[in-house]
Amino acid sequence: MADEIDRELFDRALHAVAEPLDSSLQGPAKRILCYRTKDGRVPARELLDSLPKEAQASYAKSFQKHCLGHVLRGDKHRVWTQKDCKALAEYKDIQSKSRIIHVFDRFNTVVLLYGFTGKKEDKVPDYHVNQAKRLRDEYRERRDAAIAGLTSKERGRR
Repeated sequence: MADEIDRELFDRALHAVAEPLDSSLQGPAKRILCYRTKDGRVPARELLDSLPKEAQASYAKSFQKHCLGHVLRGDKHRVWTQKDCKALAEYKDIQSKSRIIHVFDRFNTVVLLYGFTGKKEDKVPDYHVNQAKRLRDEYRERRDAAIAGLTSKERGRR
């Protein structure tokens, strides 16, 4: 999709495929949203809701710091460098042994894709890597389709 799209059009397209995690996570440096799958599920929110209150608070603190522009340390956040994992990263909570995978997008947008528990070591199992790549690609396809639909509607009005 063309990089020249404006933020208003991008935001309207995002509304079709994502939802805010919390109104406090909307800037000024970044904003955090949750991907909503084709069937209406919001996997990242589902994981967060299932975690103990301490883990939820830990993630909330990391999200807030990231939205304010702070760089998170490696024990709280890590960008994936594996082959074919471009734009993917994870937020981590060591105590609950959980990870929330996300994608970076335009206009300083972070979109939480999904999360999982039971993770002790640094290496992420292939199953979770493949799930993250599948959801990243699905998110991008749906976002781009929404942008294309909105763009053609705008052209039709002119």
